[in-house]
Amino acid sequence: MTRATTLIISAIALLNGVVPLTATACSVTSPSCGLTVFTRPTDFQINLSDPVNPGSVQPSDLTVNKIPADSAVISNGNTTIDFIFNTSPAGQGLNTMHIPAGAFDCGPPVDFNCTFFLEPVEGCGFLESFDEVTPPALPLGWTAINGINPDGILWQTSDSGNPTPPAFSLPNAAWVNDPDAISDKYLYSPSITIPLGVTSVFLFFWQNYALEDGSDGGVLEISVDGGPFVDILAAGGFFGEGGYNGTISTCCGNPLAGRQAWTGNSGGFIETSVAGGLPSPGVPFVLRWRMGSDSSGSSEGWRIDALQFACEEPTPSPTPFPTPSITPTPTATVTPTPTLTPTATPMATPRPTPTPRPRPTPLPRSSPAPRP
Repeated sequence: MTRATTLIISAIALLNGVVPLTATACSVTSPSCGLTVFTRPTDFQINLSDPVNPGSVQPSDLTVNKIPADSAVISNGNTTIDFIFNTSPAGQGLNTMHIPAGAFDCGPPVDFNCTFFLEPVEGCGFLESFDEVTPPALPLGWTAINGINPDGILWQTSDSGNPTPPAFSLPNAAWVNDPDAISDKYLYSPSITIPLGVTSVFLFFWQNYALEDGSDGGVLEISVDGGPFVDILAAGGFFGEGGYNGTISTCCGNPLAGRQAWTGNSGGFIETSVAGGLPSPGVPFVLRWRMGSDSSGSSEGWRIDALQFACEEPTPSPTPFPTPSITPTPTATVTPTPTLTPTATPMATPRPTPTPRPRPTPLPRSSPAPRP
């Protein structure tokens, strides 16, 4: 783990997500793939096994979460490239770096994909793993209701059965079945309030679904401050990863017909991250995971696990010290010495030469005190 704002992406072909398309040369090495960082990086450093032709390098050759770099600096005998972003493209959770095949004119192309993890900042006050209860009970504050109830089976905790594996955070996950009938099954979170004084709120959870592809599916909805439930996307949210992957058929009575949803088979637990769509800190809200099925067939069901909110506290702006006003010291006034007018003296008796009155020495000007 590192707290640096530079990610070193050293590369040897085939290492950590480097996928050779034709052969390996000019290989791209590490961010170290899978690295966890605690600050948002702006400098992504690529170390190459062979020198690169500088004219073939463009800032857009490296993207992070599909955002291209703003500039590229080549050094170290043309074997190091720093891709620099004016603003960090990294978000809380998993981030993906990509360099397309053939981006560098240095030999047979390779395609580079690699991920790193920006550690969420704790402090949002909500984490649920469903592990502190005995199945099928739900944790305190969680509620399951069937809007359309063909079989009497509600959302519940589970530590076995399908889809497998039964949990991401062992032993339990929340689970609901996918029946061969029209159903509408709701899982409600407790009321949640994000603490005041935080910003950039993200929701993370893991899910494992095996739902009749295109016919049955699941969605995430939100109710803010007692208002109606709406889809998280309609509320202004978006998925960083693990978002909806299909649209539910209008064929056979699914209450989610025509909506984007999770459907088909996830192939095990996948992480889903949500940004936006959540109310301002201090405003209560409830989340609802909703599974809808139709009468055309059935499947194994849907599991969710390891829910967590991540927040960032704003970085306070430093308060500048006031600059003291400097009062100039008045310059001492010099009193001129009057010019002596000699008195005519008979030549026989010379008059002694008068001694001039000394001029007063001016007071020294004080130097201003240095600014703190």
